[in-house]
Amino acid sequence: MPNLINKPIHILGIGGIGSVLGWVLAQQGYVVILVDSDRSKITEGAKHGVTVVALGTQIVPFVLFDDWVPPKEGFILLCTKTYDNAQVLARLSNDAFLIPVQNGFDPDLDQRNHACEGIASFVSECQRDRPITRITRPGSLHIGARRPISDGEHVEIMSLALVLGKAKLFPVELVKDIRPYKATKLMYNAAISPLAAAAGVDNGELLSDQLAKLLFFTLLQENYAILQNAKIPLARIGPFHPDTCL
Repeated sequence: MPNLINKPIHILGIGGIGSVLGWVLAQQGYVVILVDSDRSKITEGAKHGVTVVALGTQIVPFVLFDDWVPPKEGFILLCTKTYDNAQVLARLSNDAFLIPVQNGFDPDLDQRNHACEGIASFVSECQRDRPITRITRPGSLHIGARRPISDGEHVEIMSLALVLGKAKLFPVELVKDIRPYKATKLMYNAAISPLAAAAGVDNGELLSDQLAKLLFFTLLQENYAILQNAKIPLARIGPFHPDTCL
């Protein structure tokens, strides 16, 4: 079982979420290694560190994914896009302490039977070729189990949640079951992503256009109806619980 205090924390995927988590953990004094397949991000990070706009820069090690050696002990925070999971999973041993954060639904990942996941309701936007990110919408980070867990696993999950919460950059909520939060996030993303892509705008700008806003809530209601019909529990990850506003 990994020990958060004594072991390095490897973060795979230096996007909006990975950059913020790396920054927070480094700011709290933990050993963080940021890993990505984008050579320009690695080069810039090695020179200048990881930055959260308006909050400062943390100097941490950066490793190109091609050169990365998975640790025998320690946390691995998986912040890659779902379609990039396969090449990561191919390198990991079955006993790696893996925590996907904001990673989506992936049958291959689920087969690893990892203990917990994280779901963010805040929005962080990272520059394309540099590890510089800014939080564009406040929100929380939920961390919780995705299956029955042991006492030891609970201690490790709780320790990570406490460390991330100390920075007070965003509220961190330790929940018993992460699955309802993950389903709710899917409900929102399945409405936001196609509209933002079609309109060619950033997610944060979507609701500023009245037509896009109308289409968003129409899709959101449809997604909600699908999940309700499938009897999939939902949870609150924003201002309201889905059951109260849709």
